[in-house]
Amino acid sequence: GKTYYSYIDTKEVMHDLAGWILFKTPIRLVGPMSAGKNLALKVAAAIFRRPMLRLSCNGFTDDTVLLGNTTLKEGVVEFEPGLPILAAQKGYWIVLDEINATPADSLIALHALLENEDGTINIKEIGKVVPAEDFRIFATMNANDDNNLYAGTKDMNAALESRFTTIYMDNELSIKEILKNKCVSASDADINKVVSVYNSLAVLTKDPTKDFPESFIAVRAYV
Repeated sequence: GKTYYSYIDTKEVMHDLAGWILFKTPIRLVGPMSAGKNLALKVAAAIFRRPMLRLSCNGFTDDTVLLGNTTLKEGVVEFEPGLPILAAQKGYWIVLDEINATPADSLIALHALLENEDGTINIKEIGKVVPAEDFRIFATMNANDDNNLYAGTKDMNAALESRFTTIYMDNELSIKEILKNKCVSASDADINKVVSVYNSLAVLTKDPTKDFPESFIAVRAYV
């Protein structure tokens, strides 16, 4: 069956996103949890009818994860490309999710792939990789704040950041609007109960005398 995505775009993020996609520009979406960064990319991929891969980045994401590594299969040594390289070869889209969780020195490996000219990258094991025409690369990241909400993340270095066009997003809708849109079979009474819990926890996360992390009010959990 078909997959349907519902995305309410009150700030015309999709308009900006589509424009930069047509220009083949690497795109970075920045915003808080549950702002819809990955959903926006899923919708864009559906509109453009392109397969999209997702690499969830973390502190252990190194150049072997990004570019690939040699593996032993049935006694034969083979090179297994990382998801960004596989996407480049196949003409897929690739999302580097929470890119700023990756050590900066590891991301240097992707600098050549992010160049706007042709993105050609040389890999020792397989030589030159020229990205296919339909290849696109995206990154998502949570905006760092003074509360250290996104532990383990860091600001991107200037050299890498300059290779992306950045689109900023935020939680535009109230929790009630989001739940009504996402949970169409839920009753108003049930939605109001969930909203009450959400609002109560939201107050606690703002109280400096409490030890409630703001991750407790990530909207996707309530959906």
